Amino acid sequence: MAVPTATIEQINPIIKYLFRLKKVATSEDIKALFPTPKPPTPSIGNALSTARDIGLTTSGGKRGLYDLTNEGKEYGRYLDADKPEECPRILRESIIKNPLWKDIVDFLRATKGQETETKDLVLSVEKKLEKQWKTDMRNLVGKCYGSILSFAGLVEYQRGKMLSKLETMPTAELQKGVPAGGVTTQGAILAPVEAKMCPFCKRYEVDVVDETLQLNLPIDGGQKLVVKSTFYCRNCRQNFSRILERLVWAKGD
Repeated sequence: MAVPTATIEQINPIIKYLFRLKKVATSEDIKALFPTPKPPTPSIGNALSTARDIGLTTSGGKRGLYDLTNEGKEYGRYLDADKPEECPRILRESIIKNPLWKDIVDFLRATKGQETETKDLVLSVEKKLEKQWKTDMRNLVGKCYGSILSFAGLVEYQRGKMLSKLETMPTAELQKGVPAGGVTTQGAILAPVEAKMCPFCKRYEVDVVDETLQLNLPIDGGQKLVVKSTFYCRNCRQNFSRILERLVWAKGD
């Protein structure tokens, strides 16, 4: 589960400078590009680790080396071109499809239309991770959740309260023409569900019991769907969920 320790204000310059380097890099490599006063190396490391959990960075092949993912390169290109307004969409899509953020996204969906506080989200994560954080840690994680989710357009704050915007975000407009049953308006049927191995007993005796469309992105000749699929294992009688990507191609006339 994603537990961020850097805000989006700390992450964005790191991604921009890593994009400019055009190679795998260490925290020190990135630090060298910062104007004076330079941020502490541990702060850069926290930003890189949080960016990895978001899906913008990945391992550069060995400990301490970082590289950009495809999403990170697109994100960094817009930052480098002084077009940060294009970045929230990339961040939002990356968070929604990222398994590390599943419980956070579920929290936002469950609290839609309700006034909550960031600490409610933090306590929910702390409980699921079976941790006992100190107040300073809770405050740090809450500040980082609020910064990242606000920039992504997934929450907004009114009178100090957090409001989920998960179902009303701009990308929801892309879902027009895709009925809940999983068939496009052109009649192309969704591809078979992949990754059906039960994580508990490692068997494949599973049934799909529910599917929820998370995100729908148009691509040339079709659509890319992000779907939350819930499975039931007949062997160990456990339910489990996975976030899956599918390509749906429109049938010709």
